[in-house]
Amino acid sequence: MDGAGNVIELWTSTGPFTVTLVDHDMTESGLDAFLRVIARVVESSGDAPTPTGLCRELDRSPGMLSGWCAVRSLDRQCQVDVASYDPGTYARLQASCCVPNFTYVVFRMHNGPPGDDGSSDDTPHVPEPVVVARRPTPTVLPMPLSLPLSPSPSPYRSRERKRQRTLSPGAISSGASEDGRQSGGSLKWTEKETRDLLEAVETFGRAWVPIHACEKYDWKGRTAKSLEHKWYSLLKQDPSIFREPIKNVHVRKVQHQNRSDDSTSSPVSRKRPLRQRAPSEQ
Repeated sequence: MDGAGNVIELWTSTGPFTVTLVDHDMTESGLDAFLRVIARVVESSGDAPTPTGLCRELDRSPGMLSGWCAVRSLDRQCQVDVASYDPGTYARLQASCCVPNFTYVVFRMHNGPPGDDGSSDDTPHVPEPVVVARRPTPTVLPMPLSLPLSPSPSPYRSRERKRQRTLSPGAISSGASEDGRQSGGSLKWTEKETRDLLEAVETFGRAWVPIHACEKYDWKGRTAKSLEHKWYSLLKQDPSIFREPIKNVHVRKVQHQNRSDDSTSSPVSRKRPLRQRAPSEQ
Protein backbone atom coordinates (compact mmCIF):
# COMPACT_ATOMS: atom_id res chain seq x y z
CA MET A 1 0.00 0.00 0.00
CA ASP A 2 1.26 3.45 -0.86
CA GLY A 3 0.37 5.51 2.18
CA ALA A 4 2.56 8.50 1.49
CA GLY A 5 0.89 11.64 2.80
CA ASN A 6 -1.88 9.65 4.58
CA VAL A 7 -3.07 10.54 8.08
CA ILE A 8 -3.73 7.41 10.13
CA GLU A 9 -5.51 7.37 13.50
CA LEU A 10 -4.15 4.95 16.12
CA TRP A 11 -5.87 4.00 19.37
CA THR A 12 -4.18 3.27 22.69
CA SER A 13 -5.36 2.87 26.28
CA THR A 14 -4.58 6.55 26.87
CA GLY A 15 -6.58 7.73 23.87
CA PRO A 16 -6.24 8.16 20.12
CA PHE A 17 -3.49 9.98 18.23
CA THR A 18 -2.73 10.46 14.56
CA VAL A 19 0.33 9.56 12.51
CA THR A 20 1.11 11.36 9.26
CA LEU A 21 3.13 9.28 6.81
CA VAL A 22 5.32 11.64 4.79
CA ASP A 23 6.71 8.79 2.63
CA HIS A 24 7.59 5.08 2.96
CA ASP A 25 8.31 1.94 0.93
CA MET A 26 6.68 -0.67 3.19
CA THR A 27 4.15 -3.26 2.12
CA GLU A 28 0.64 -3.17 3.53
CA SER A 29 1.37 -5.92 6.04
CA GLY A 30 4.75 -4.48 6.96
CA LEU A 31 3.24 -1.02 7.50
CA ASP A 32 0.47 -2.48 9.68
CA ALA A 33 3.02 -4.26 11.91
CA PHE A 34 5.18 -1.13 12.04
CA LEU A 35 2.26 1.09 13.16
CA ARG A 36 1.32 -1.40 15.89
CA VAL A 37 4.84 -1.05 17.30
CA ILE A 38 4.55 2.76 17.15
CA ALA A 39 1.29 2.59 19.13
CA ARG A 40 2.85 0.35 21.82
CA VAL A 41 5.85 2.66 22.21
CA VAL A 42 3.67 5.77 22.54
CA GLU A 43 1.38 4.00 25.03
CA SER A 44 4.29 2.87 27.21
CA SER A 45 6.24 6.12 27.14
CA GLY A 46 3.29 8.52 27.25
CA ASP A 47 5.34 11.03 25.31
CA ALA A 48 7.31 11.41 22.10
CA PRO A 49 9.29 8.15 21.75
CA THR A 50 13.06 8.39 21.70
CA PRO A 51 14.95 6.87 18.75
CA THR A 52 16.64 4.37 21.11
CA GLY A 53 13.37 3.21 22.65
CA LEU A 54 11.68 2.94 19.25
CA CYS A 55 14.53 0.84 17.78
CA ARG A 56 14.63 -1.44 20.84
CA GLU A 57 10.90 -2.14 20.54
CA LEU A 58 11.17 -2.81 16.79
CA ASP A 59 14.11 -5.18 17.28
CA ARG A 60 12.25 -7.30 19.87
CA SER A 61 8.92 -7.40 17.97
CA PRO A 62 8.15 -10.74 16.26
CA GLY A 63 8.55 -10.67 12.50
CA MET A 64 10.33 -7.26 12.46
CA LEU A 65 13.85 -8.73 12.64
CA SER A 66 16.73 -6.71 14.12
CA GLY A 67 18.98 -3.87 13.00
CA TRP A 68 16.48 -0.98 13.13
CA CYS A 69 17.65 2.62 13.11
CA ALA A 70 15.67 5.78 13.86
CA VAL A 71 16.43 9.48 13.67
CA ARG A 72 14.18 12.30 14.81
CA SER A 73 14.45 15.99 13.99
CA LEU A 74 12.48 19.23 14.30
CA ASP A 75 13.05 19.78 10.57
CA ARG A 76 9.96 18.55 8.70
CA GLN A 77 12.12 17.96 5.61
CA CYS A 78 14.73 15.91 7.48
CA GLN A 79 16.53 13.34 5.32
CA VAL A 80 19.02 10.57 6.14
CA ASP A 81 21.91 9.60 3.89
CA VAL A 82 22.84 5.88 4.30
CA ALA A 83 24.87 3.56 2.11
CA SER A 84 22.17 0.87 1.99
CA TYR A 85 19.18 -0.41 3.96
CA ASP A 86 16.77 -3.30 3.73
CA PRO A 87 14.14 -2.48 1.07
CA GLY A 88 10.61 -2.29 2.43
CA THR A 89 11.66 -1.00 5.86
CA TYR A 90 11.85 2.77 5.28
CA ALA A 91 9.30 5.25 6.64
CA ARG A 92 9.24 8.96 7.44
CA LEU A 93 6.39 10.02 9.69
CA GLN A 94 5.09 12.60 12.16
CA ALA A 95 2.99 11.83 15.24
CA SER A 96 0.47 14.25 16.78
CA CYS A 97 1.35 13.07 20.29
CA CYS A 98 4.89 14.42 20.00
CA VAL A 99 5.59 17.74 21.67
CA PRO A 100 7.54 19.28 20.08
CA ASN A 101 6.37 17.92 16.74
CA PHE A 102 9.26 15.64 15.74
CA THR A 103 9.76 14.06 12.34
CA TYR A 104 10.96 10.43 12.52
CA VAL A 105 12.99 8.64 9.85
CA VAL A 106 13.01 4.86 10.47
CA PHE A 107 14.68 2.06 8.48
CA ARG A 108 16.39 -1.31 9.02
CA MET A 109 19.98 -2.23 8.22
CA HIS A 110 21.49 -5.73 8.35
CA ASN A 111 25.22 -6.53 8.07
CA GLY A 112 25.07 -10.31 8.54
CA PRO A 113 26.41 -12.91 6.06
CA PRO A 114 24.47 -13.65 2.84
CA GLY A 115 21.34 -15.67 3.53
CA ASP A 116 21.07 -14.50 7.15
CA ASP A 117 17.52 -13.26 7.75
CA GLY A 118 18.49 -11.30 10.83
CA SER A 119 16.62 -13.56 13.21
CA SER A 120 19.74 -14.25 15.28
CA ASP A 121 19.68 -13.33 18.94
CA ASP A 122 22.88 -11.33 18.47
CA THR A 123 22.08 -7.83 17.26
CA PRO A 124 24.40 -7.03 14.32
CA HIS A 125 26.55 -3.92 14.27
CA VAL A 126 24.70 -1.11 12.54
CA PRO A 127 26.66 1.93 11.36
CA GLU A 128 25.34 5.21 12.67
CA PRO A 129 23.36 7.09 10.00
CA VAL A 130 24.21 10.62 9.00
CA VAL A 131 21.42 13.15 9.39
CA VAL A 132 21.11 15.61 6.52
CA ALA A 133 19.01 18.47 7.82
CA ARG A 134 18.56 21.97 6.56
CA ARG A 135 20.41 24.52 8.61
CA PRO A 136 18.87 27.93 9.28
CA THR A 137 20.28 30.72 7.19
CA PRO A 138 22.50 32.95 9.36
CA THR A 139 21.30 36.49 9.84
CA VAL A 140 23.61 39.03 8.23
CA LEU A 141 23.33 42.57 9.56
CA PRO A 142 23.77 45.31 6.95
CA MET A 143 26.93 47.35 7.25
CA PRO A 144 26.58 51.13 7.65
CA LEU A 145 27.14 53.11 4.49
CA SER A 146 29.61 55.44 6.16
CA LEU A 147 31.36 55.61 9.50
CA PRO A 148 30.80 58.69 11.69
CA LEU A 149 33.63 61.16 11.50
CA SER A 150 35.37 62.19 14.69
CA PRO A 151 34.86 65.84 15.62
CA SER A 152 37.64 68.23 14.68
CA PRO A 153 39.76 69.44 17.58
CA SER A 154 38.92 72.91 18.77
CA PRO A 155 41.66 75.52 18.17
CA TYR A 156 40.55 77.48 21.24
CA ARG A 157 43.01 77.69 24.10
CA SER A 158 43.20 80.02 27.08
CA ARG A 159 45.43 83.10 27.15
CA GLU A 160 47.57 81.48 29.81
CA ARG A 161 48.43 78.66 27.44
CA LYS A 162 49.09 81.11 24.62
CA ARG A 163 51.83 82.77 26.67
CA GLN A 164 53.75 79.53 27.11
CA ARG A 165 56.67 79.27 24.72
CA THR A 166 58.18 75.85 25.42
CA LEU A 167 57.13 72.61 23.75
CA SER A 168 57.44 69.62 26.06
CA PRO A 169 59.85 66.87 24.88
CA GLY A 170 57.07 64.29 25.14
CA ALA A 171 55.00 66.04 22.49
CA ILE A 172 57.93 66.16 20.04
CA SER A 173 58.87 62.52 20.52
CA SER A 174 55.24 61.50 20.20
CA GLY A 175 54.80 63.68 17.15
CA ALA A 176 57.93 62.27 15.52
CA SER A 177 56.51 58.76 15.61
CA GLU A 178 53.02 59.85 14.59
CA ASP A 179 51.57 57.68 11.83
CA GLY A 180 51.12 59.44 8.51
CA ARG A 181 47.46 58.47 8.32
CA GLN A 182 46.78 60.70 11.30
CA SER A 183 48.87 63.59 10.05
CA GLY A 184 47.69 63.35 6.45
CA GLY A 185 50.76 61.80 4.80
CA SER A 186 52.23 58.40 4.20
CA LEU A 187 55.61 59.21 5.84
CA LYS A 188 56.38 59.44 9.52
CA TRP A 189 57.23 62.82 10.96
CA THR A 190 60.79 63.29 12.15
CA GLU A 191 61.75 65.55 15.02
CA LYS A 192 63.23 68.08 12.58
CA GLU A 193 60.03 68.22 10.52
CA THR A 194 57.97 68.68 13.67
CA ARG A 195 60.16 71.59 14.80
CA ASP A 196 60.00 73.11 11.29
CA LEU A 197 56.21 72.97 11.44
CA LEU A 198 56.13 74.70 14.83
CA GLU A 199 58.57 77.33 13.60
CA ALA A 200 56.50 77.93 10.47
CA VAL A 201 53.28 78.35 12.47
CA GLU A 202 55.06 80.75 14.82
CA THR A 203 56.21 82.74 11.80
CA PHE A 204 53.14 82.70 9.55
CA GLY A 205 50.39 81.85 11.99
CA ARG A 206 47.92 79.17 10.98
CA ALA A 207 48.16 80.10 7.31
CA TRP A 208 48.69 76.63 5.93
CA VAL A 209 48.92 77.53 2.25
CA PRO A 210 51.81 80.02 2.73
CA ILE A 211 53.51 77.56 5.09
CA HIS A 212 53.20 74.81 2.51
CA ALA A 213 54.54 77.09 -0.24
CA CYS A 214 57.53 78.34 1.78
CA GLU A 215 60.73 77.11 0.11
CA LYS A 216 62.58 77.13 3.41
CA TYR A 217 60.91 73.91 4.49
CA ASP A 218 60.81 70.50 2.85
CA TRP A 219 57.45 68.88 3.53
CA LYS A 220 58.25 65.76 1.45
CA GLY A 221 55.14 65.91 -0.72
CA ARG A 222 52.70 66.58 2.10
CA THR A 223 49.71 68.82 1.43
CA ALA A 224 48.69 71.93 3.31
CA LYS A 225 45.87 69.94 4.85
CA SER A 226 48.42 67.41 6.10
CA LEU A 227 50.35 70.16 7.87
CA GLU A 228 47.16 71.45 9.48
CA HIS A 229 46.20 67.98 10.74
CA LYS A 230 49.66 67.43 12.15
CA TRP A 231 49.70 70.75 13.98
CA TYR A 232 46.30 70.13 15.58
CA SER A 233 47.51 66.67 16.59
CA LEU A 234 50.50 68.22 18.37
CA LEU A 235 48.25 70.88 19.89
CA LYS A 236 46.01 68.20 21.36
CA GLN A 237 49.02 66.54 23.01
CA ASP A 238 50.62 69.74 24.29
CA PRO A 239 48.51 72.92 24.24
CA SER A 240 51.59 75.02 25.06
CA ILE A 241 52.65 75.01 21.39
CA PHE A 242 49.92 77.55 20.56
CA ARG A 243 52.04 80.65 19.89
CA GLU A 244 51.24 83.93 18.27
CA PRO A 245 52.96 84.68 14.96
CA ILE A 246 56.37 86.31 15.12
CA LYS A 247 55.16 89.30 13.09
CA ASN A 248 52.86 90.33 15.95
CA VAL A 249 55.72 90.01 18.39
CA HIS A 250 57.84 92.12 16.05
CA VAL A 251 55.22 94.88 15.97
CA ARG A 252 55.10 94.96 19.75
CA LYS A 253 58.88 95.20 19.88
CA VAL A 254 58.87 98.13 17.46
CA GLN A 255 56.20 99.91 19.43
CA HIS A 256 58.10 99.26 22.63
CA GLN A 257 61.24 100.60 20.98
CA ASN A 258 59.41 103.79 19.95
CA ARG A 259 58.28 104.30 23.50
CA SER A 260 61.85 103.74 24.64
CA ASP A 261 63.05 106.37 22.19
CA ASP A 262 60.56 108.85 23.64
CA SER A 263 61.69 108.05 27.16
CA THR A 264 65.37 108.58 26.25
CA SER A 265 64.88 111.92 24.49
CA SER A 266 67.04 114.91 25.27
CA PRO A 267 66.66 116.44 28.74
CA VAL A 268 66.44 119.86 27.14
CA SER A 269 63.18 119.00 25.49
CA ARG A 270 61.80 118.04 28.89
CA LYS A 271 62.86 121.26 30.71
CA ARG A 272 60.24 123.84 31.40
CA PRO A 273 60.72 127.26 29.70
CA LEU A 274 62.48 129.83 31.89
CA ARG A 275 60.27 132.37 33.54
CA GLN A 276 61.02 135.90 32.45
CA ARG A 277 61.06 138.49 35.18
CA ALA A 278 58.85 141.52 35.00
CA PRO A 279 60.53 144.96 34.71
CA SER A 280 59.42 145.81 38.23
CA GLU A 281 61.32 142.77 39.58
CA GLN A 282 64.58 143.66 37.86
